[in-house]
Amino acid sequence: MKIYFDGCSWTHGTELENKKETRFSKLISDYYNAEEYNLGEMGGCNRRIARNLLDHNLDDFDLFVIQMSIESRTEYYDDEQHKFVNVRPTVPHKGNNKKKLFWNNYYEDIYNDKFGYSDELIYYNFFRSLLKNKRHIIITISKRSKVPIDMDISLKLKDTKSRIEVFKSWDYKVPYPTYRQCMAPFNHPNELGHKIIAEMLTNYLDKT
Repeated sequence: MKIYFDGCSWTHGTELENKKETRFSKLISDYYNAEEYNLGEMGGCNRRIARNLLDHNLDDFDLFVIQMSIESRTEYYDDEQHKFVNVRPTVPHKGNNKKKLFWNNYYEDIYNDKFGYSDELIYYNFFRSLLKNKRHIIITISKRSKVPIDMDISLKLKDTKSRIEVFKSWDYKVPYPTYRQCMAPFNHPNELGHKIIAEMLTNYLDKT
């Protein structure tokens, strides 16, 4: 069995000391005795996830776990670097001054939420259509998402139900660890956070 994972920093395992052994994709793969194939990248966008899927033979994988990214992110191909470059409004662009000015103007004067939500809907339907004959799950970390995602793994649900259910299944004693205790300093899941996400997802997958 081989499992395909893609997403942004949460799927990548950013801020984990030993991401290749402790991120949720590894834990899920170990649970199913499967080979992990993780393409997650910090700052990655939905366009990148779509591009990666098109670059692979889908028949090589038994399960797809697609973590949709924040809708305002995008990418472009940089001829100087010979690679695709991630772009997001919350992080200053690292290119030359001309490119910095372009992307600053893009987010200030061109981009708006309606465009972002339209993009999110386009990519969501693309993922569903492309993977319709494959076992897959589409997840998110964004509370702003407006598409029917299979699971929110943000760990910050309004009633924290999914997180608390995991602690109950582990026989944790009240009070349960808080959201903050599940997170690393720069708001990515720590090892406990990734364990919770893995448990949430395997529970979901075992029932579907």
